[in-house]
Amino acid sequence: MNTQHLIYLASFKGGAGKTTVAVLLAGFLAARAATCVVDGDRTRNATFWHAGGHLRSAVISPSSIAREGRKYEFIITDTRGGLDDEDLFEVAEASDLLILPSSVEMLSLDAMRQTAEALEAKGYLDKTRVLLTMVRSKVKESQAREVLLALGLKVMDPSVRLAEACKDATSRQVLVNEIKSGEAVWGDFCAVGEAVLERLEGSRG
Repeated sequence: MNTQHLIYLASFKGGAGKTTVAVLLAGFLAARAATCVVDGDRTRNATFWHAGGHLRSAVISPSSIAREGRKYEFIITDTRGGLDDEDLFEVAEASDLLILPSSVEMLSLDAMRQTAEALEAKGYLDKTRVLLTMVRSKVKESQAREVLLALGLKVMDPSVRLAEACKDATSRQVLVNEIKSGEAVWGDFCAVGEAVLERLEGSRG
């Protein structure tokens, strides 16, 4: 088996699309190698999404990871919401890449301030990337990038637009590229996936 890559997603404010990122990123990566989502969120939304049988990746519970994890090259963990600092440090330590989805709204960005300070104090900023999600304004996206960079956080170049197709994909339990209006947002997730692969390849080299 090739090198196993551990990707964790964490957010500290609801509405950032953490589970959507986990499932659709997994859909992209699964075209390259065996991929699973570890559904660690209390809502179990990834498990519901997978129940339709139309996803490319597996979805497993945290309790199954020791038994089933060896099957997969990419393991994406959708962590529970509201991690405290100690949980965040544990996740960061375990990960090859920690992705923090965030909307471009100022309340979401403010929540990143303490996160950035905590991660920097422990030396985890280098393996952390912020992914801007639910973007509807390029002006706000640009402003958000400036704020996050000023905090010392690294922001992924691709972002994910706000798209009703993501909600439709969840309710229909399919990938968003199977939704008629989902082609553009699927392109966003493909760009995110390529950036993730580039980062993982760089960290291994």
